[in-house]
Order: sequence, then C-alpha cells, then structure tokens
Amino acid sequence: RNLSSAHLTISAPTKEIEVFDVQEFRVLVDATKGKARLYLLLMANIGATQKDLSDLHPAEVDWERGRIRRKRSKTRDFANVPTVEYPLWDQTFALLQEYRADSADRVLLNRNGHPLVTAKTKNRARIRNDNIREVYQKLLDRLAIPKDSRKPLKAIRKTSATLLGAHPEFGRYAPHFLAHAPRSMAEKHYVRPDQDRFDAAVRWLGEQYGYETAR
Repeated sequence: RNLSSAHLTISAPTKEIEVFDVQEFRVLVDATKGKARLYLLLMANIGATQKDLSDLHPAEVDWERGRIRRKRSKTRDFANVPTVEYPLWDQTFALLQEYRADSADRVLLNRNGHPLVTAKTKNRARIRNDNIREVYQKLLDRLAIPKDSRKPLKAIRKTSATLLGAHPEFGRYAPHFLAHAPRSMAEKHYVRPDQDRFDAAVRWLGEQYGYETAR
C-alpha cells in the first residue's frame, strides 16, 4: 500500500552539464596535430562520440562538397531518429581528406589498420579499446592538466550543442545537431529542419570556435 508513497521515493540531483570553455577547447586543439587534431575538430563539428568516428563509413562522406550525412551509431537502428547532414568546417574537411583510410568500410583507422574503437568479451569481462580516448589522455598528460580538472571527450559534443542552444535563431537546431529523435507531433510529422539554415548554424558554430568556413 505504501509503494507509491512520496515518502518512499528516492530522488537524484540533476547533474550539471559539463562543457568546455571555447578558449579551453582551442588550447587542446592548438596543442596537437595530425589525427588527434582531426578527432577533436570532427567531434565538435558534427557532435560525434568516439564510436561515431570509429564507425564513420566512406559512403556517409560527400568528398566533393565536404559534408557528412549519417545517423548516430548509438541510435541508427531506431526509425524515428533523424539522418543528419553536417557541413564540415574547412579545417575539419582538410584533415579528414588527409587522414582518410584506404578502406571500404571505415573512413578512419588506427596506425595498425584496425577500428579506432573496439569491444569484446573475454572471461565474461567486457574489454573496450578506445584509441581516441588514449590519444586524448596523452594530450592531457602532456599539457599537465590536473586529473580532477579533466573533462571527458563527451563534453565536446555537449559544448557544441550548448553553444547552438544559446543562439536566438540557431538554438532550435540543437536537438537536430545531436541527432535526437523528434519529440513533438509537429517535429515528428510536419516540420522538417531547413538544411540551409542548419548549414548556417553549423558554420556559425565553427566561427565561435575560431574555425571559419570559406566554402
């Protein structure tokens, strides 16, 4: 009889969204180069996670126009999740072209020609290998950033979404940028995000980080 009582409920405080300061992110990018620099920029440009970068397929990249069109790896099997087309910032696209792998299945591979992120089960334990996270941790070590001040890579995705969300016009595109499923009836059945305005939003986002797009 008391299971639905308010006295028996357990509440958890809302966790503050952890994001990077723009200058803080620029310090990380400016301190690295090559593939590591590409990982950071691509995660900010398209709101990607490590798994998204690892799963990026050549067919999802428009190599002529510098665009990526895909569903997130985490939710690609859900019909109501949008396929999002992102314009790449000039620097992101240049690095992606430079470090494109010679593979029919993945755009990016590690130095041994293997996927950037893998997971397997051994002796009933789940073992995850994340090359992107390893590169990021080495960067933080080199910059001597205290461990209690370090932010996870996922904070890059949150930072881009937060910047977009604060814009008076482009804020409406933050959920689409994150490739979230539409929530309202209008979003589900009637209102399709305008690609030109979304392109403008992503280009504006790049400008906030200091990476302009001339294309």
